[in-house]
Amino acid sequence: MYRSVGAGPGDTMTYRVDLPLPWGRDTEVTIPMQAMMDDAWASVEPNFSKEIFAGVAMISVAVALSSFLAALWVKKG
Repeated sequence: MYRSVGAGPGDTMTYRVDLPLPWGRDTEVTIPMQAMMDDAWASVEPNFSKEIFAGVAMISVAVALSSFLAALWVKKG
């Protein structure tokens, strides 16, 4: 199913950016931030399973533990 990103009502944020020709410098770009976040979450949510979350949690714990042990080792040295 095709769903355009950022489509829909909601708050917008306007940025002044430098774009290539034909737009030029200080072009105002308005982005519907909340709609983009909702669309991004809706596209990821069906693929977000318990197994993926468990794997990410285990990797995070391993990285935190190894960082802690490395800090202790450096501190002793």
